[in-house]
Amino acid sequence: MKRISKIITLFILVIILILVSFDSVQTKSHPMKIIVNTPDTIRNDSGELDISNQITAENGSDYLISGDTAEVHNPRTVCSSNNHIFIMWREGEKNLLISEFSSNLSLVKGSQIVLDTDSLALNNEYDLGLHQLLIDSVNNLHLFWCLIEFSIPQRINIFYQKLNTNLETIITPKIVHTFEQAGNSNYCPHDSIRGLLLDETDSIHLLIKDNFYYLMNNDGNIKASTEIPTELGQVQDLLLDSEGDALVLCVDDDSESISSIKYTIGATSIIEQSRNLLFDTTDMLIHYARLHKVENTFYFCWRVHNDTTQFYYHESFLLNSDGSLGDSGTLNDHFFTDTTVCLNSTHIASLSASIAIYDPVEIYYSLFSPTQNQSHIETKLLIRFLKNEYCFWGPAIFDLKIILDMESEMIISWYVNDGQNGFQVFLWKIDHFGIKTASLVVVAPEIQYHTINETRIISMPRLPFLILSFTISIIIPILLNRKRKKISTHSCSEISFK
Repeated sequence: MKRISKIITLFILVIILILVSFDSVQTKSHPMKIIVNTPDTIRNDSGELDISNQITAENGSDYLISGDTAEVHNPRTVCSSNNHIFIMWREGEKNLLISEFSSNLSLVKGSQIVLDTDSLALNNEYDLGLHQLLIDSVNNLHLFWCLIEFSIPQRINIFYQKLNTNLETIITPKIVHTFEQAGNSNYCPHDSIRGLLLDETDSIHLLIKDNFYYLMNNDGNIKASTEIPTELGQVQDLLLDSEGDALVLCVDDDSESISSIKYTIGATSIIEQSRNLLFDTTDMLIHYARLHKVENTFYFCWRVHNDTTQFYYHESFLLNSDGSLGDSGTLNDHFFTDTTVCLNSTHIASLSASIAIYDPVEIYYSLFSPTQNQSHIETKLLIRFLKNEYCFWGPAIFDLKIILDMESEMIISWYVNDGQNGFQVFLWKIDHFGIKTASLVVVAPEIQYHTINETRIISMPRLPFLILSFTISIIIPILLNRKRKKISTHSCSEISFK
């Protein structure tokens, strides 16, 4: 009996040791311990953020996607004047949905279908292309999307719809532009809208892939239009300068040339002001070209493949006020590969997502100066999505977007593939430190709506597991052996008695 008591006591002590060394509910976290220059919450007389203080950057938690998933894609967010956030996304093949959230990301209005393409009574098979969302100065929402008919040639219809903040329709869906291009059902041109923005008068500027540029009023009616000359190539990007004039970037894939064209925008007119050949790249292959605006300065950047050296690289250049090529630019590399937002005249924030196949995927926050020798201030891990052990593939992040709210905090949206083609749409909020100011929200699918404060990953560390296995392998045979001896002794006693 004493030996059994000792064994039981030893077993209990081992279990206590295991419980001490093994926290069965663990949250993985890997502080980066980077001392960085980041902004304090101070504004100068001009209202800009003063960026001076130092903090220690640490990453956020790890998360494991759980719950329901669905075919939900391409979130688009806007912020109203009362700091409410509207987010629109595509669900399935036919629907666009919108939800409204308060400034702290609590749900104000649950998801509402604002577009069911079946209601448009199209006769042909079609695909719902990429959608866009704007909000004007009186908080009306302006929706744009394209429907692609599976015909030869393909017919692409650009639609417009207007809603109020109650998500009630003010202007019913209407076609504002139609064009055709070669293709069939195996090719879906989701990038038909190349530029879309509102100016200070709430006029809408719409640039379409087939080189049409529209100036529209606040009800989606066309006030002026022009066709960008086809000899300049296909339109790529659109920006407005401080005077309200428009700059359009074009790329000719045949001659591998890049051009700009400047327009003076009137109340009911779009008048060409100048056009410039920026590059004629006979020995290079252009992958893309983009416009960026930092305060009142225009930058042009591109990604090219050099046929001679076989290198891929990025370049940036300043653009003069007439759209002609200026000096070599100093944009940080984040402008080429990430999504960026201008905080003030000297500091830019960016978000980037890592690319993984079988591993966790991560979102990083960076703060840098775009014009001061590409001065990098900090990079920190915001969030890591873990690989589900039951999925062959790891998660993937798509369509990462960032906008500023009325308090200059950053609203982030994206959607995730969980590794087996189950999707969720996310919404989050961080300040200029890169610190979250609201809980992470799963916006869609609707039945999945909740906030995530922390996902806890159940795992067993190797050392406690080995201790437990070793203990069991020793104690159980001893106990079984004791039991056999007891039975054997008892049996012998019975035989002797008889």
